[in-house]
Amino acid sequence: MLPAAVLLLSMQARADDQDAKMAALFDRPLATQTVLAMSDAEEGNELRCTYFRDFLIREKGTDTPAPAAAVIIAVAKAAARPPCKTASGAEIPLKTENYSLVGRKGGYLVFQATDPNGSVPFMVIDAATGKTIYTDGMVEDLIHAVTLANGILHLKYMRGMNGACSLLSDGKTCWDKLVADGTVPPELAQAPLPTQACQVTYRKDKAPNDDPSVVTFEVDMTLDIAGKVQVISRGKVGCNPMP
Repeated sequence: MLPAAVLLLSMQARADDQDAKMAALFDRPLATQTVLAMSDAEEGNELRCTYFRDFLIREKGTDTPAPAAAVIIAVAKAAARPPCKTASGAEIPLKTENYSLVGRKGGYLVFQATDPNGSVPFMVIDAATGKTIYTDGMVEDLIHAVTLANGILHLKYMRGMNGACSLLSDGKTCWDKLVADGTVPPELAQAPLPTQACQVTYRKDKAPNDDPSVVTFEVDMTLDIAGKVQVISRGKVGCNPMP
């Protein structure tokens, strides 16, 4: 039992470290507060509030892999910080069911899916309106850089795209299919097949060769609050087996 326990602790430590690195990329909140569900029968009622100077974000169901949609609640800058459970004021509902808050950067909010399969969907939201202005998928917790200049959000991350076939077992036939359906962007269509990368990750995960592939590559993205986006794909193409 001891080796298994040590392994679980090690995995949790790595996850906590990755979460801390991700959080450091975004604006630091004034505080966070969690209101636990009172009993197992109330699972799904846990609340988490993340406080900033001008608003708080309240998430419900953070004790489950399927949280409810979050809300933004305006906070008067001179007022005392309201308790998470009873905070009230002008609300902006968000369409974030099954997503959780990653962080805030200026007027932008980033949420990611809480129970993904393969690629991890994420969204960028305009905090002033609650409108979703960008969606994509990434390899879990692999946002490398987040900056903001002149109202333009700049993200660098490892994109993950769920494929419909296996690059390991179907090779070029699968690659051509992924190019045709847009899983592999045109600018990477002539890149070498990631055969060796597939062999390594499939072997590591003990996945069958015919499991569909998650295609990965670096993305450099800029976005303005109106939703105007520029995406540059670059670097080596990799692949992981679909879980």
